[in-house]
Amino acid sequence: RRWLIVLVPTALAALTAWIVTLPRFMRPVYQSSATLMVEFPQMLAPGLSSLLSNPSMAEQMARLQSQIQSTDFLKDVVTRTGLQEDVSIRRWASRSQRRYPDLSLDELVDLKLMDYLRNSIRMSSDASRPGAIGNVIRITVQDFSAEGARTLVQTVTQSIIEANVAEQVAQVKSAGDFSAAQFQEYQVKL
Repeated sequence: RRWLIVLVPTALAALTAWIVTLPRFMRPVYQSSATLMVEFPQMLAPGLSSLLSNPSMAEQMARLQSQIQSTDFLKDVVTRTGLQEDVSIRRWASRSQRRYPDLSLDELVDLKLMDYLRNSIRMSSDASRPGAIGNVIRITVQDFSAEGARTLVQTVTQSIIEANVAEQVAQVKSAGDFSAAQFQEYQVKL
């Protein structure tokens, strides 16, 4: 007698589920990840350890996390991947220019890309697992295309490696300059 009470909500739920799962509304999200192993800091001689910074692994991980979320780092990733030329991002920026009249089209593109990258790049460490050493990190990127996710994770990983190599070179140069200055001081004293 009350078959409409069952049939109408069931039909509405089925129709809603069908509409929501259409590719236009529910796009697949691809995930790509890379695993990096961070070297433990080398122990310095007792006299040098008080003069030069030798960060712990936790400090290195925190610095790496803030580096990945920094605007300069993300702008480098955008430049390397060519994301600023993405058609959908540019379309969004041109539609949003009325809402943000003070920003140019390129500034809106950068704003959208920075927000997108901050939300799609994740870094996790194995330090939370019991018995883990804590120097292995996983960089995970999500994107709406498989090739985009792969390109992003490669670019982010390469940028992290290059930034850390540059930082290590700067630390070695700093230690070398310090040693040269100390050597000159002792030569003058002798």
